[in-house]
Amino acid sequence: MNLYRKDIGVPFINETISGVYPYQYSDIPLIDWFDITSIVDNDLYGGYAADYVRATKEMAILFEALPGETEADKWAQCTLDEMRCLAKRMIINDKVLRLQVYTKPQDENNFSIHADESITCRQNRVDSAKIHMGYLLTVPDRVDLFTTVALMLESFINVNDHSIITWMHSETGFLAKPYYTADLENCFEQIVENGIY
Repeated sequence: MNLYRKDIGVPFINETISGVYPYQYSDIPLIDWFDITSIVDNDLYGGYAADYVRATKEMAILFEALPGETEADKWAQCTLDEMRCLAKRMIINDKVLRLQVYTKPQDENNFSIHADESITCRQNRVDSAKIHMGYLLTVPDRVDLFTTVALMLESFINVNDHSIITWMHSETGFLAKPYYTADLENCFEQIVENGIY
């Protein structure tokens, strides 16, 4: 998806001078919004359009779209600022590449920050989805659903295990539940998968 900044009629300088503008992710061009899709802008502003994990995912998509067969090939196409953003968010798996732009202690600290931010973000997504989906369910159905998925949610939050996502879209998983609705599935997808809540 592309990242957009709202055109509020004055030039954007930076957040300190201009304040925080409205941001949004969209598959279609938005009228009166500037397309600011880039690795660096996703790092800086993507969290305002959705959340930390979504911004990281969008950065990874942009990195994967770069020319080259290997991670190192794609890395060579990046500017120094892009390299720093990608390495900081652990999008670059090769530690040797990350250590080209950060020291080992900085890289370790980046990993710690990235892990904390990601876990917190996934927890926030799950908490929000429980409230939104819970409102659409009866008490017995809510208890059944959240008891059934408790371990999968915990694994998703702590280690980004996508078993819950597979189960929520599976004919033998959530779709087989008698209380399944497309609204519930869409709610889960928007909040937990896409980070829009």
